[in-house]
Amino acid sequence: MDAALDLFMEKGFKATGIEAILKEARVAKMTLYKHFSSKDELVLAVLRRQDEEIRNRLFSIAKKSGKNPLSQITGLFEGLSKLVGKKYNGCLFTKASFEYKNDNQSIKRFSIEHKSLIKEFIDERLVELKISDESVGTQIMILYNGSLNECQMMDCKDPLIIAQKMVADLITRNLEARTND
Repeated sequence: MDAALDLFMEKGFKATGIEAILKEARVAKMTLYKHFSSKDELVLAVLRRQDEEIRNRLFSIAKKSGKNPLSQITGLFEGLSKLVGKKYNGCLFTKASFEYKNDNQSIKRFSIEHKSLIKEFIDERLVELKISDESVGTQIMILYNGSLNECQMMDCKDPLIIAQKMVADLITRNLEARTND
């Protein structure tokens, strides 16, 4: 699975063939098919493992950012900046969603579910802050996804820092607007 993950991140899901995975992992075809009935099953297994690992790390870092829900939401971006490395090739779940847009719907659905769980974390904190405008969570997710895409394009973490500040400003404006009502 590690070899498959590396190749999927570098070359994409569909451009990575089973033979390349076997060569990279140094395993026989029989060994691979003993664990996974198809390449799509391997893709889903890799996505599931990455989902759990990424969300656990992100949510842990966010929660360590403070008890305040605002700090936890902005802490997600701090977590992302720790996860995005020098060789960042984009969000694995965004890639899977695009590559399997018209093919394996279970892979696309799982990729969307990953993003939905991130949004759910954000929405829970917005409820704690008593922000009832549902579009705020969507705006934060646009900044989340957009900053990740920009990091890939620019080969730097600056977009995450900028997005983190934009999220803090967005939430603060919403809190102030509620106070002024």
